[in-house]
Amino acid sequence: MGNDFSLDSIEDREQEDARLRRRKLRDNATSVKRKIPFLTIILTLIFLTVIGCFSFVFVAPEKVIKIWPEAIELYEKAGIFVYPENNAPPPDVEIMPYASNMVAEGDIYKLTVSGRIVNRGMHKVTIPRIIGTLKDTSDRTIYTWSFCLSLRQLVRGQGVDYEYVIRGAPDATASAVVAIKWEKDADGIVIDTCPPLAP
Repeated sequence: MGNDFSLDSIEDREQEDARLRRRKLRDNATSVKRKIPFLTIILTLIFLTVIGCFSFVFVAPEKVIKIWPEAIELYEKAGIFVYPENNAPPPDVEIMPYASNMVAEGDIYKLTVSGRIVNRGMHKVTIPRIIGTLKDTSDRTIYTWSFCLSLRQLVRGQGVDYEYVIRGAPDATASAVVAIKWEKDADGIVIDTCPPLAP
């Protein structure tokens, strides 16, 4: 006995298949529409995260180095030298014991202050302006001066000698103090009035 299929049943089956295909197409289109906004949100979040990270890296390098000390090498390769957050010199820059010698030349006194500054750290450091102060026996400041080192970028273990001569130094001078001026402006940039470094 053979199977009997009427034309009506074949047409009904074809219509049902066509209806199922249309429904599948609609479902796929709806699914794509739902996925597009979600993908857009994810890409936007990734973009904002990347921008935020780059901003943090360049705006707050000191904080980056606190978290990841090795990053200072990357900053130096990019030409960005990171200084301490306060006005005190970093612990890896040492002002060696310095000498001062004052002699009379006729009616004036000539004071010579000399010493050495050494980079004891692992990374290159750019030294800003040096500040000198003369004090009397009461530890009061009676004279100040400033100068720039002949060599300002010091690599690991490197040092530089300096000598400064003051003609007409106050005769009440009892001591001389030399310090590095680690000072920042409102934007966190080290204030350095020395001539720009040669490229």
